[in-house]
Amino acid sequence: MCSAEELATLAHGIHERGLLDSIVLHEGRVLDGRNRQRACEIAGVEPRYVTWGGQGGSPMAYVLDKNLHRRHLSPSQRGVIAAEALPIFEEEAKERAQEAQRRSAETTNTKLGRSVAIVPPTDPAPPRRKARDDAAKAANVCARYVQDAKRLKEKAPDLVEEVRAGAKTLPKAVAEAKARTAPRASPRVRPEPTTEPDEPIAMTATVDPDALAKLINLLIQAIGLTARLSAPWAAEALNSLKAAHAFAERERMNTPRKP
Repeated sequence: MCSAEELATLAHGIHERGLLDSIVLHEGRVLDGRNRQRACEIAGVEPRYVTWGGQGGSPMAYVLDKNLHRRHLSPSQRGVIAAEALPIFEEEAKERAQEAQRRSAETTNTKLGRSVAIVPPTDPAPPRRKARDDAAKAANVCARYVQDAKRLKEKAPDLVEEVRAGAKTLPKAVAEAKARTAPRASPRVRPEPTTEPDEPIAMTATVDPDALAKLINLLIQAIGLTARLSAPWAAEALNSLKAAHAFAERERMNTPRKP
């Protein structure tokens, strides 16, 4: 329905020039022209009616075609309107399928010369023409737009309203809805260092005093040979090892023997 200001403007035009487009009826109800009918009442003009003659293929397709062409809508806006009208097109497609099966059954019985009651099928075959394609054709948009608008309405109704208002295009709204549901990347965590800091390592192993004394004695013998060859460092090292050997011997003597 149009706003009060638009309705007043329409009523003024009808009062000045008369009703230019007749009000269309279908099965006794107004199919197209509710605003014109209301404007005629305001203007005091007798409305003129015609019956829908099947233009557009279906009542819903006819209404969409007439109303969308009166308004300057973008393809995205028309896609949203077509998606909202899709349930009606689906119902019309179902009725077409049932009617086709009923006529097929009547034709078969007529050929066989029998008169039997026709039972409506409980599980009609799927229609040959998709309701989505009918809605797209009526709104003059591609079928993909109708499908995208239908999914967007289910997942992000707030974005549908922005598309309807012309604030966003349908492809942009679909991309934004996908971004909402996309898994977010977890923050990268720096790995802990695998090397330990430079700290003195505590020696917990027990040293055998006998083995230590033997090792030092061997070192004394080796360095003593080097000392005889007049190596400058050998004399000092030899004295240090002799002192270590004396300490190791005392430790060995003081360590109790295992039975």
